[in-house]
Amino acid sequence: MDDVGAANNMGNRKLRDLTRIVCVTARAKCIGLENHYHRAGLGRAERHLMIRSISVVSTLAVAALLVGCKSTTQEGVKSSYRSQWTPVMANTIVTTDAAKAVLNSEGLKDVTGQATLVDGTAMGKKADGTAVKVAVKKETDVVSNVTVTIGTLGDPALGAELANKIKTKAEAK
Repeated sequence: MDDVGAANNMGNRKLRDLTRIVCVTARAKCIGLENHYHRAGLGRAERHLMIRSISVVSTLAVAALLVGCKSTTQEGVKSSYRSQWTPVMANTIVTTDAAKAVLNSEGLKDVTGQATLVDGTAMGKKADGTAVKVAVKKETDVVSNVTVTIGTLGDPALGAELANKIKTKAEAK
């Protein structure tokens, strides 16, 4: 076999191996990872490295979603994009009353709210009908946690602004 034929054969083998890996990855969506990797000709070390890498990446993604991030618009407000939350130095009843007052002052429609010594909720609607929900939970006798959620997907800027206004109003009482 001449040099060109040997190089072509080597290139075909690499292409075939790469094709196997791509096909295996596409087929191994949910189950049978070990079996598919074995069929592709990957060794035990490569299979374990690939599975470990997938596990690490998915764990980091879930951890990032659960921890939440500091809001870039309001000081002291944390955000998971969908919801924004902050601790408030007031009990749940005072905090819920503050939430209703803030929602009314923002011009929201159909503002309602109710509270106990353990938790509270306030709700309103924007002009387009998007629901604005405020959940208040007791942390201690004098500290509550207020969470604001705008619609289904969230609005981080408006949610953080409302959470900060609720905190300011409740702590002023």
